[in-house]
Amino acid sequence: MTAACGGGTGRQFGAAPCRPFPHRIVQIGSPKCPIPEWMRESVLYAGALNAKGKPSDLVTRLGSWSGWHRNERGNTTWSWKQFAPSTIVHLPVLGGHPDYFRESSPYLNKEGIPNMETTVQAIWEWFQSTLHT
Repeated sequence: MTAACGGGTGRQFGAAPCRPFPHRIVQIGSPKCPIPEWMRESVLYAGALNAKGKPSDLVTRLGSWSGWHRNERGNTTWSWKQFAPSTIVHLPVLGGHPDYFRESSPYLNKEGIPNMETTVQAIWEWFQSTLHT
C-alpha cells in the first residue's frame, strides 16, 4: 500500500509518505494529469475506445503524463507515461465523453450490454483487485 502524509491537501499531496493512502481514485474520461508516485497504485484511469480501437473521447486527449526520468543506464530520457497512474483501462463503449454511463439504445454493444455496465464492471474489477494491496 502506498502512503500519504499531512492534514491539508498541500501537505497530503506534496509531502513525504508517512501513513497508508486509503483512498481509491477513479478518473473516467478525464484529461491526463500528473499523478504523484506514492498515489499511482490507488488511481484508475479509464478512457473510451471505438470499434476501430481509437480513442472516442476527445477529453482524454487533453493533458499529459509526460516527463523526464533516468533510465537504468543513468541517461535522462523522455517518457510519455512518467506520471501516469498504475492502471489504465480502455473501455469499449459506444459514443464519446458523455456516454460512459448510458443505459439504453443506441448505447448497447452487440451483446446487448449497455455502456454503464461496461464502465462499472471495469471499475468494480479494479477496485476488488486493490483490496489486497
